[in-house]
Amino acid sequence: MSEAQLSVHELQVELAALRARFAELEKAERQRTQAEAALGEGEARYRDPFDRVPVGLYRTTPEGRISAVNPALVRMLRYPDRDTLLESDVRSLYVEPGERQRLLREIDRNSVALDLEFQLRRYDGTHIWVKENARAVTGPDGAVLFYEGSLEDVTERKQVEAALRVSEERFRTLVENMPIGVYRTTPQGRILQANPALVAMLGYSSFEELAARNLEKEGFEPGYPRSQFHERLNRDGVITGMEAAWTRKDGSTIFVRENATLTRLTDGQVFYDGTAEDISDRKRAEEELLETKRQLDHLLGSSPAVLYGCGPGPGYATTFISENIFGLLGYHPQQFYDCPQFWQSRIHPDDVARVLDKLSSIEQGEPISYEYRFRHSDGHYVWLHDRVTPSRGAGGEVCGLVGSCFDITDRRQAEEARERAESQLRQSQKLQAVGQLAAGVAHDFNSLLMVILGNIELLKGRREDKAGDTDSIDVSAWEQILNAIERGRTLVQKLLVFGRAQKSKPQLVDPNRLITETETMLRGIVGRRIKVRKILDPVVKYINADPGQVEQAIMNLVLNARDAMPKGGTLTIVTANADLSDTYVATGDAAATPGHVMITVSDTGVGMSEETRQRLFEPFFSAKPVDKGSGLGLSIVHGIVKQAGGHIEVTSEPGKGSVFTLYFPAAE
Repeated sequence: MSEAQLSVHELQVELAALRARFAELEKAERQRTQAEAALGEGEARYRDPFDRVPVGLYRTTPEGRISAVNPALVRMLRYPDRDTLLESDVRSLYVEPGERQRLLREIDRNSVALDLEFQLRRYDGTHIWVKENARAVTGPDGAVLFYEGSLEDVTERKQVEAALRVSEERFRTLVENMPIGVYRTTPQGRILQANPALVAMLGYSSFEELAARNLEKEGFEPGYPRSQFHERLNRDGVITGMEAAWTRKDGSTIFVRENATLTRLTDGQVFYDGTAEDISDRKRAEEELLETKRQLDHLLGSSPAVLYGCGPGPGYATTFISENIFGLLGYHPQQFYDCPQFWQSRIHPDDVARVLDKLSSIEQGEPISYEYRFRHSDGHYVWLHDRVTPSRGAGGEVCGLVGSCFDITDRRQAEEARERAESQLRQSQKLQAVGQLAAGVAHDFNSLLMVILGNIELLKGRREDKAGDTDSIDVSAWEQILNAIERGRTLVQKLLVFGRAQKSKPQLVDPNRLITETETMLRGIVGRRIKVRKILDPVVKYINADPGQVEQAIMNLVLNARDAMPKGGTLTIVTANADLSDTYVATGDAAATPGHVMITVSDTGVGMSEETRQRLFEPFFSAKPVDKGSGLGLSIVHGIVKQAGGHIEVTSEPGKGSVFTLYFPAAE
């Protein structure tokens, strides 16, 4: 209830109390009058009734001398005794001297003066209000012998009347000047009272114009029936904060907030007293706010970014989060409100420390941005980009955080794919450069070997012609030299294959037949401790490649698998038709075309680390001891497959073996 409404209510209570008191005084006065009448009737029956009357009685001479007073008047005027009062001049008792003359004129005109009210001065100087009834007693000649009358103290009643007038004036002034409408109507809708604010509120120029209108018939809009007002007021006797729509003079609608009471008078009349506050601006503001909220909810619902607010650390309890969190992460906002640790508990364990460390630095005052993984409601992790800004209180302290986050999983995956592609490209370029270098070295080395071999053959011939020469070279030494040269020639051939400098002789090759024909040799290479399994697709397609090189590639992979299983294990060779996935196509690799034949060589050996796998095809790189291999075996496999237009895929984990998959384009 507003301050103005409280003032009206207080004045209404005050006025009701004053009116009740006034009614009590009127009743007392009636009772006194009845007592006087009864006393007059019994005067003959009682001895000296003059002294026993409870109201003041007196007699005065025409000159103003007091000739008789009763004890009640002495007490009323607070004189010490009757004699002192009798010694007074009656005219000195009047506060206003003219009142004595008014009394005498009234008696002279009507023979009596009834219910005249004026002020008298008491012995102690205070004033009282009295009501006087008097008459003149005349002689046979008509001359006035004396005046006699009665005086009743009506000071309290006059004070109540004065207070009532002041209160009514205050009430009238307050109501007239109140900024909200005040009214009184009949239950039938007739307007009895209305203050200027209500008249103006409804668009009328005067109260009379408004009073010609009936609220019952034309005051309420259809959506706010008058019957609701009747029912509540008749049931409860009071209505607080009821909202309704009223029609103004021009037909427009205003929204009001009503407070009303049912007033029932002693004679049975019933009125509706109330106030009406124009809340049209507030209603419009509420509607605009609701519309703004609807638009905001729509924007947030369709936005890829989730907005949120949270308290300061270390808890970072969520205070607000937009509804579109469900579409992004599958959680309802209430889950964040109910559990202060909900957000933090779903950050990827590897990212928690980094995220909390970043947030702790925000109290320095600058916004921060960071990326982290967050667990979706279905269990998988998504990458989020989060931008957080501190919210500060009046004293500048950080009292919370506001931020926005959105899903960057696709971007991160694209970046990772690009990094993998770039890594593969760099590796390919590195291998190509090394291959070119190896081919150059092989050509030069081959030329040197030919010169050495020619001269050795020449020297060998001369030795045979001079068998008896004491400086001739021992036969075993010649054989060792020739064997070393042959090994050098084999190394050259490997380098040429790796560098693709040696021309291959492609032809149609049946992978199943090639593997079957070399099975006996393969089993001899791996030994008895290793079990060999073949899973050959009977409908596998042919490939267009150099059969000797394909056989060499398989042999090198088998040797690599054998060395990875020093304590034995299982070697599996698989053939099948396959299409490379879009991932390989996206790398731009020339081999990434549909229709391939897959040859897989897998083992159950020691496996390899990711670091080793990344360097696997580098020339002269080997995880074996120095005296156990040249480090060219897998590089040769890489060169053979690439020369045939294929692709290699390797998967391996320490302790879980390795899988080498060769993809050769299928022959048309």
